[in-house]
Amino acid sequence: MTPDAKGTKLTRRGLFLAGTAALLSPRNQAAGPSASLITLSPGPKDLEMPVEAFIDEITAVEHFFVRCHTMVPQVELPGWKLEIAGLVDHPLTLTVADLKKLPRAELVSALECAGNGRAFYQPRVAGAQWRFGSVGNARWTGVRLKDVLEKAGVKPAATQLLDGADVPLGKMPKFQRTLAVGKAMHPDTLLAWEMNGKPLTADHGFPLRVIAPGWAGDSWVK
Repeated sequence: MTPDAKGTKLTRRGLFLAGTAALLSPRNQAAGPSASLITLSPGPKDLEMPVEAFIDEITAVEHFFVRCHTMVPQVELPGWKLEIAGLVDHPLTLTVADLKKLPRAELVSALECAGNGRAFYQPRVAGAQWRFGSVGNARWTGVRLKDVLEKAGVKPAATQLLDGADVPLGKMPKFQRTLAVGKAMHPDTLLAWEMNGKPLTADHGFPLRVIAPGWAGDSWVK
């Protein structure tokens, strides 16, 4: 989540495939925190789900934890595009409307921050002091990342997608994660625009985020 090249707007965008790395990151819109969440950090937002919300099989959006490494960007959907480039036969620039023309995919999957339970570590570990609540289970709807990559024509030499193009705050290191092409091509790996039947909120990655079942939350890049 970062200023763009002109420094006038915060954006997320781009997917680039390379022999060792590639790039993916969409944009986001703003939203306020839920009063039902426990604030660990107001900005960048770290909001923990209270334990009583675990009673629900599907975690309500207003109870679902929020993890942000930088500030939440402002996004205007009409101007947002996902760029796919690198080791592909057909570089693409796609709107959400373009993505919705591809076969729709839906699944239920749990998302858990890699730091869940950090508050209980001994000795203490730096970072957001999550207790139990940086995990939630939701119904995600979007398109298979496999279908998008096949449309672009991924070349055999491509091995990784590099997730996260946002410029960090101050002297923070860049938040970037690689996703193996093999995982990206799994039919359960999605680019989702809905969470529990409604458009993603800004805090949860509007307008698009990676859904990587079985992998920690740092691979579910917004």
